[in-house]
Amino acid sequence: LPYHTTPHHTTPLPSAPLFTVCFAWLILQERTSVRIMASLIPVVVGLVLASGTEESMVGRTGVLGFSAALFNNCLDCVSNVVSKKLMAENLSPSELQFYSGLIAVAMQLPLSLLVSGRQGFPTPPQHLWSIICVDATAFYVQSLSAYMTMSI
Repeated sequence: LPYHTTPHHTTPLPSAPLFTVCFAWLILQERTSVRIMASLIPVVVGLVLASGTEESMVGRTGVLGFSAALFNNCLDCVSNVVSKKLMAENLSPSELQFYSGLIAVAMQLPLSLLVSGRQGFPTPPQHLWSIICVDATAFYVQSLSAYMTMSI
């Protein structure tokens, strides 16, 4: 987290359409029109200008934080493209949400056990449980609505 600032997070976001087009071509073999590709050029130029002139991008920590945010953006685009492919194969948005949640638990649980070691998981304060429940519910509704929007 010390390597990740707000500019690191917001600067790569405009690159999402470019990455989505690239991953759709790689994964789904979708062809994108020349007009759409041409419309992405100003976005990429703006991203390069914003990244190059941002003060917090200077030095090793700036590059590391920006690279982490860019990698996260790429993974989000891959997730959207793969979700689109799975929905094309008759997987409903609620099934997609269920299976992606199941995979997330399967991937995070071993890592959590490894990190926590023999100490076990720390017990969060009581008020934090309500915040966690609200956050989980909001994330569920957001991702389900995103999947439903992609299925249209």
